[in-house]
Amino acid sequence: MKKIITFCFVTQFFCAVGFAQKQGQDRVDSILSVVNAWSISNNSHDTLLAASYIELSYELHKIDPDKGIVFGQKALELSTKINWEKGVASSYNRIGLCYWAKSDFPKALEFQFKALKLNEDIDFKHGIAKLKINEELKNISGEARNLGNIGIVYDASGEYEKALQYYSKALSLYRQLNDKVGIARNLGNVAFVYQEMGQYARALEYNSRALEMNAAMGNTIQVGINIGNMGEEYYHIAADAIKNRINLSPDSLKNIKTALLKAEEYLTKSIAIFTEVNDQNFLHELYQYLSDVQLLKGNYSAGLSYYKKSIAYRDSVHNEDNKQKIAQLEKTREEDIKQKEIELLKSQNEIQRLTSQRRMAVTYGLGCAFIGLSFLTFAFLIRTRRKKNKS
Repeated sequence: MKKIITFCFVTQFFCAVGFAQKQGQDRVDSILSVVNAWSISNNSHDTLLAASYIELSYELHKIDPDKGIVFGQKALELSTKINWEKGVASSYNRIGLCYWAKSDFPKALEFQFKALKLNEDIDFKHGIAKLKINEELKNISGEARNLGNIGIVYDASGEYEKALQYYSKALSLYRQLNDKVGIARNLGNVAFVYQEMGQYARALEYNSRALEMNAAMGNTIQVGINIGNMGEEYYHIAADAIKNRINLSPDSLKNIKTALLKAEEYLTKSIAIFTEVNDQNFLHELYQYLSDVQLLKGNYSAGLSYYKKSIAYRDSVHNEDNKQKIAQLEKTREEDIKQKEIELLKSQNEIQRLTSQRRMAVTYGLGCAFIGLSFLTFAFLIRTRRKKNKS
């Protein structure tokens, strides 16, 4: 299955403004409307505005990471201006995520290390401030998040040993915090690194532990991910055993028949979970692996059937992507037309205003001329009358 490891953030303020139920462009538009309102308000909303920029940067990494970087920089500038250290750290974090989305891993690491260092400084200050109350008090959650995020960047860039180092450090801190979600997530991340390294037995070990924790917490999607990854790992174990002509006893992990049965079992369970939530992207990949399992078992008819399902889900995903792209293009076109209509209306109003001004000027000029002419006529009559009086 595709790697499901995500950057970890602390989201603040947004439950109150109702963004939680929206996704993608709708969520971006909602946040932008609030940003615009706060930007023109006379009231001071600097912290909320910076937090909005931070949230925008995060949302945009999924659809437009370049814009995400722009809003991340705005968040960084404003957070620095108002001396909001947590905001500065979060801004670094978001900018790093956007660079990660652009596959610019050196830049991603640069900003993640900045976030990590600042969070460490903040935690140190926090510890000093509270030392007299509780010597053991120390906020290490921010440090754990950033360590995990750095691990993700190293993982994505193929530097697996470094990724494992940072995931292990993050795991250690999450265990100190007893943060079960953080522990389970990083166990899954470690498992995926081992899978990428071809160490499938180690990957199974970590995925099993992550699965146990996610099942206990009722995290259905994460359970589906763990189970699907385990199915893939059993498939790879069987494929390697066939390739290297290894087929140990039935109790061995490397027994081909056992591994294929386990692969089929776990993949089928994962398919059931993702069918229920209609996640076609995962289903495409799961059916691809299930097809490969059937081919290794010699069930060519079933293998072909599952392959066709995989292709159908893949095409469905692509079609949906195309629909969204077309819809976005249509929306952009509509906005352009509306903007042109507004500009045309403004131009027409301006022309009308200028025409009215010219009319007023002409009327005024004629009025002045008439008054002037009347005055001259009046003066002429008076002069003529005076002459008559003299005579």
